[in-house]
Amino acid sequence: MAVNKNFVVKNGLEVASNAVLVDGSSKNVGIGSTQPTKTLDVRGGIGATDIIITGMSTFVTDVQVGASGSIFYVSNSSNNVGVGTSVPAYTLDVRGPVSTGTTALYVFGDMHVTGDINLDDISLDQIFVSGISTFVGYSTFRDYVAVQQGLRVTGAGLTASTINAGVSTFTGNVDINSFADVSGNVNIGGATTLAGSGGITTTGGDLYLGGDLYVQTDKRINVSTAITTKDLLVTGIATVGTAITMYGSTGIVSATAFYGDASNLTGIATGLSGAIGVSSEGTFVSTGATIIDFKSTTGTNINNVTVSSGVATVTIQPGVSIGLAIALGG
Repeated sequence: MAVNKNFVVKNGLEVASNAVLVDGSSKNVGIGSTQPTKTLDVRGGIGATDIIITGMSTFVTDVQVGASGSIFYVSNSSNNVGVGTSVPAYTLDVRGPVSTGTTALYVFGDMHVTGDINLDDISLDQIFVSGISTFVGYSTFRDYVAVQQGLRVTGAGLTASTINAGVSTFTGNVDINSFADVSGNVNIGGATTLAGSGGITTTGGDLYLGGDLYVQTDKRINVSTAITTKDLLVTGIATVGTAITMYGSTGIVSATAFYGDASNLTGIATGLSGAIGVSSEGTFVSTGATIIDFKSTTGTNINNVTVSSGVATVTIQPGVSIGLAIALGG
């Protein structure tokens, strides 16, 4: 029973045909419908300045914001959501006014992705990767890339201007244009090329090469501890701080020149000098000679001196005995 009301309709109300209907029994209001199924059942558009909904809202068809959904669009048929597009091609399709140069998506906080990420360009202030990351295309890092556990590169190899890492493993080729500063070990399965001002510095670590090491002709290899290798081919100057260790007994050291006293070399004569000793008929004459001058009392008994393949041959004319000289009237 209504109390203190100026106008009371007890059994319902209907305005025109399908305009407004108030069902007194169900207490539903229909606009554009004579059979309202909800408290307010509107069959048509709603124009309002503000809408405040405190409960759950269900949209059984597409939802669009902006002219034709140009700002925000939800497709009921494809279940795709578009931001900046009314034809979303993906589950979440975000499109800025241009493809590059503007921020189309901003995330404040963490982002977790369980699938793949395909990027045209990426610009990062800092990146922390706890698992395995795979880069399929060309990646450019304008600053240092710090790897705490290890960097593994497969396929064609790695091309970098500077590498700063811990224990690193490269199964492919490595092309370094500048310095690689590594605090741990470096394992390279393929060939290594040091170009430009390239170089590898291992602070307390070792460098393992499964392939060849190519160094520019005007560069040097400076080793402060030791080189362990099968064959070492040197055409220029090799400066070694301590020792060169060869695997097995087949290692070969080939170089155009050796500097030093060669006291630690094996398999060759060491301790050589440019002087020789001289004796006559088993009698010691002198040491330290660098030239032997053959002479005779007549000045003509040294017939000929020839040198062939490092051997000097001296031909001496035999002298005449005293008996022969008397017989000849000497």
